Amino acid sequence: MDKQIYKLGQSIMKYKTSQYIMDKINNLYDNRKKNKLAIAGSFLVGKIKNEYILYNDQPSLPHKPCNHLNQEIFDWFMERFKDYVDTLNVVFSDGASKLSLSLSSMWVNDMKAGEYNPVHHHSSNRSLIGLSSVMILKLPKKYGKESSNPEYPTNGKLEFLGNTTGQFLYPNFTPQVAVGDFFIFPYDLQHVVYPFRGSKESRRTLSANVDVFKPYRI
Repeated sequence: MDKQIYKLGQSIMKYKTSQYIMDKINNLYDNRKKNKLAIAGSFLVGKIKNEYILYNDQPSLPHKPCNHLNQEIFDWFMERFKDYVDTLNVVFSDGASKLSLSLSSMWVNDMKAGEYNPVHHHSSNRSLIGLSSVMILKLPKKYGKESSNPEYPTNGKLEFLGNTTGQFLYPNFTPQVAVGDFFIFPYDLQHVVYPFRGSKESRRTLSANVDVFKPYRI
């Protein structure tokens, strides 16, 4: 399974998504009315009008549990979340390593010019420990004129804010994203998406949250 690892104290892992998986997800979203997808904005911080739920396994959310994924797509996502845990040999502080993963929620953000996602981190109603993700489904051809310093463009950029401090560190990471990139990272790794301008095209992404549990000890 091809991947790249970026470290900001914590690790971000990037995978490539097959065209088949992207087509399935884009079709689900494009037919959102037919598929009766619920609007996700009531539990998200994004200043984005079009956010729709593909999967929800949190009964306490305002929306009912739902699953619009077929088994093949579900398995594709879970294989990569498991690969993240296995590759990094993730263990809890007490040494527990036989972890269980449970998909908590998944939604699509269809960002238009002027919209944005403020600095935030992820969690679920069942666990503060887990993994989140960003999949790039569509990108606009242009992001508009920068207000200043065009040699350092930020319009429409995804930026991760590492939980590390100190001199001579590079705690933040702004990847050069492409359609098909799929980033996995811990719940508490903060990130932001800056607004873009000058385009009628969407910046469409998918996010999925996976709770990570350790076995109970009696």
